[in-house]
Amino acid sequence: PILCILAILVLNLGVESAVLELNVRGVDGNPAAGVVFQIFPGSVGVDDDVMPLVLGKPSADKRDNDGDGEIDEAGEDFAGYATNADGKLRLDLADGLYTLVGFSQSRHLLLVTEASVPDSVVIDAADAVPVDISCLAVDGSAIVGAEIFFRPTKRSRASVGFTNNGGLLRARISTGEYHAVLWSGSGEGPHYLILPYQVVAAPDTEVD
Repeated sequence: PILCILAILVLNLGVESAVLELNVRGVDGNPAAGVVFQIFPGSVGVDDDVMPLVLGKPSADKRDNDGDGEIDEAGEDFAGYATNADGKLRLDLADGLYTLVGFSQSRHLLLVTEASVPDSVVIDAADAVPVDISCLAVDGSAIVGAEIFFRPTKRSRASVGFTNNGGLLRARISTGEYHAVLWSGSGEGPHYLILPYQVVAAPDTEVD
């Protein structure tokens, strides 16, 4: 997978906190477990270089930080904060406005919303837009196993999964503006491509 060096903003523990509760539903209406959220202070744009929050020490925060359902396992890949088996996530944050960027490679999801803390937010993946992605090399052959990112801000991970044997991937992505990124070391790679300022809006959008 692409390596993204994330600058980290650690919350000042002396600041009085409030609760943000997220309830995430999958496309089928069932609880969506394993959706990893990065939390950005304020309202962020596609070119903003804003640092995501880290709430304490990831190796001992008693949270699933990579969406695999495991808590504080050795060598855990810190990506953010994942929803539990009930599709829920509870975070203690200072009062204010935040941008929430939730992604799942296995579900092919990218969910972006804003919330003012304290708040309780229901996010329904069925509201996201189906986006068909086709990845082809210069010679027209399919780029297999390419990891696809739709980044609503520079520091977001925002991986929606990998292309299949035909170089295709269908993801569900919240409406908005993104830098789309393709990364693959397969075939005649490595392939690394950035398509800036891609706008996702209904109806279906295809990115070549």
